[in-house]
Formats: sequence, C-alpha cells, structure tokens
Amino acid sequence: MESSQKTSSLPTAQVSSLFDQWASTDRAQRMATGHQPLMTALLAELAGETNKSALLDLGCGTGSFLAQAAASGFSRTCGIDASPKMVETAQNTAPEAELQVGNFAHLPWPAASFDNVTTMEAIYYCPEPLAALKEVARVLKTGGRFDLVIDYYQDSSGTSSWPEGLGFEITSLSATQWVDLLAQAGLEKISNRRIIRPQQEADPASWKPSVWFPTEDSYLAYLEDGALWLTGYLPSSVPNQ
Repeated sequence: MESSQKTSSLPTAQVSSLFDQWASTDRAQRMATGHQPLMTALLAELAGETNKSALLDLGCGTGSFLAQAAASGFSRTCGIDASPKMVETAQNTAPEAELQVGNFAHLPWPAASFDNVTTMEAIYYCPEPLAALKEVARVLKTGGRFDLVIDYYQDSSGTSSWPEGLGFEITSLSATQWVDLLAQAGLEKISNRRIIRPQQEADPASWKPSVWFPTEDSYLAYLEDGALWLTGYLPSSVPNQ
C-alpha cells in the first residue's frame, strides 16, 4: 500500500525567519559540514559532465556547494535561498556566485538558463514541491540535469522525529513518490539511489541524544538508510514550458 503524503506546513516567510536564526549561529556551518558527504558524492559525479557551463543550487545555504562547484569547473554558478542571512553568508563563501533571495516555486531566471540544477536538504521545506519541480524543468536547458539529495524521506526510518524537532510538518514523501513528482514535472530518465555516509560516522561516540536522533538506534538507522539521491533530465525533444 502506498504511503501517505505530507507537505510542509510552514509558509516561506517563516522558513526564511528560521534559517535567518540558524545563519546567526554555528548551526549553519554544522549543517554544511554534515552535508559534505552528500556534496562530495554529487560533485564527484558531476566532474564527469561534458558541459559544465551554468549550475543553479536551490537552497544554497552557506554557499559551500556553490564554491566547490565553481572550483570543479562550472563557469557560472547561481543560488537561491529563502533566508537573506544565508544568502549573505553564501556571498562571502562563494563570491563568484549569482545569488537571489526567493521561493523555489517562483524562480527569478528565464527559461532554459541552466545545464544543471541541484538541491540538497532543502526541498522538503517547500510547501509546493511539484510547483518547485516544474520551475526546475522550466529553467533547465533541453537535455539538462537535475539532482535532488535529501536525508528526510519516508523510507528513512531514522529521521521520523525531525518534524517534532523543528516544531512543524515538512514534506514527507517516499522515494517512489518523489520519483513520480519528478516525472509529473516533465523530467525523464530518473534514477533513484542512495548516498551512504562514511562508516566512521557510525561510531556510537558520534551520537548524542537530541530531538533529531533521540536514540542511538535512530541515528544508526539514518546512517544505514542513507540519503535519497534522484537524478532526472529534461527531454531534449520537448521545449521548456
């Protein structure tokens, strides 16, 4: 039986306020450090791309991924985030990037602007994930690539307490449901895989009780299930909408 769907209950203005708070503390850098294994895996694969012209990152946060993408050879890097303070941090981290404060469901770029669009640990805060994915398809060039990487999804048993820790619902879909949304948005050749973090992170000494991982078992399940990594492409025979 297909699992139920839940979408984020937090308006964009409140997402902005929350991440502004995080940008003002060491939480922002701790998140970037925690996401590094995801960034490393994605960048390693994108290194093989023949066209490394323009890349857009949704939920760019501190700008760490954009800085690394530029260093890997992308000639134009752009990012968008709901938080003005995160964008300010990102501008310092990735001074070459073109950055915007805004909403994923209303991207401020023309159609067919990017060869690659990426998003890591951000889209589940979006209350309109399908609208955001349709915007991804709009701004991709024909044949362009989209990569979505998230730790929070229904098949990840270790992250089920995250909404409680945040104090509001975030978009909760299974891997299959996310694949369906990418297809509905007009993407094709969709792959569904996982990123497993380095084994040393499974050391019990690295776990401490928290609202995110209240038990050691929840932390170990999070590591075992891995991050969901979906890749899809805009069909080369279909014009942007």
